[in-house]
Amino acid sequence: MGLLGGFLFGLGFFCVGLFGGQLWHFFIFMGTTAVGVGLLDFASFMSFIVHFKTNYQSLNSIRKLFAYVGISLLPPLVELFRSKFGFNGSYLILGAICWNGVVCALLLKDDKTHQKRSCSHSSEKKSYDLLNGKTSGDSHKDQDTQTKDKGELIVCNLRLLSSVTSHPLYSGLILTEGLLYYNFVIWAVCLVPYGRSVGLKPSAAVFLSTAGGFGGLVGTLVAFLVCYVDKMNPISAFLVPALLCNCGVFGYIITKSSLFKYLFSSICGFSFAFADTALSGMVPRYVCSYHLRQGAAIGYIVTGTFMQLGGIISGQSLKYKKVLTPSLPPTFPDTKMASATQKSCADILNCYDSWSSTPG
Repeated sequence: MGLLGGFLFGLGFFCVGLFGGQLWHFFIFMGTTAVGVGLLDFASFMSFIVHFKTNYQSLNSIRKLFAYVGISLLPPLVELFRSKFGFNGSYLILGAICWNGVVCALLLKDDKTHQKRSCSHSSEKKSYDLLNGKTSGDSHKDQDTQTKDKGELIVCNLRLLSSVTSHPLYSGLILTEGLLYYNFVIWAVCLVPYGRSVGLKPSAAVFLSTAGGFGGLVGTLVAFLVCYVDKMNPISAFLVPALLCNCGVFGYIITKSSLFKYLFSSICGFSFAFADTALSGMVPRYVCSYHLRQGAAIGYIVTGTFMQLGGIISGQSLKYKKVLTPSLPPTFPDTKMASATQKSCADILNCYDSWSSTPG
């Protein structure tokens, strides 16, 4: 999976440089890159979570730190390459750089000693036995019994893939992560066009994104320190960053100073990065090792769906609105999103209180 992801990661950029003469080419090839990024990130996530069980949160913060280094460097690099080598040349160079993901994937080794542990639910153990062909009783069963077993097998397949049904707290975590990525995509897509709409030069507008990336670096560093001292909880992981991000968005919309716009953009980047690092680091708290792989895959699918939704909404905002201020509820200025997010936070906190008060 990691090898395929690394290959597709660079392939999309490379094909844009070679064949990206039309807009639909660009969409297809950037979609290829997005698939590659998702596969490579999932392989990296699973490698970390399997190999580093005790200090996963701290090391995951370091992984996210390097991710935000790339986020902060990408916009100025694209502008630099485009000015030096043109549109096609810049994407060819980016594709060559991103193909280092193949080398990184080669270094990701699966833990051969990792064994699936049984879940606490007896029905889950039965599901696992059925899926692996382990059945009890007489091997010469009548037709009705075999049909019943096949029906149970189908239900058990769905149950194993739907690990969230056995871990309601994890469902809340996935929903919260989905809302986070939804807002992040809208903010990231609209940020540079917003700068252009308020009169900033292209290079200055791009620096809004760069400032957000540098804020993300600081956010991951702070998240690392909080995880290192083992003080991360749902309040510090999501509620505080959400409030900070609201302040940041309103700040750079209201202020007319470009310097303060950069400052508030960095605050938004800090908030998103901190919440992203914290929530991904809390995954092992809410799902057992038996369901870890399935749960992580479902989490990636849900967050990816929310990201696509954010991209569609932000794209429509850019298409139909000349001034982008109304289309920047990336971090919940509109009432419906605010109420939904606050409710999600409250549900997570209530779930956490129940979880922390349960022995073991």
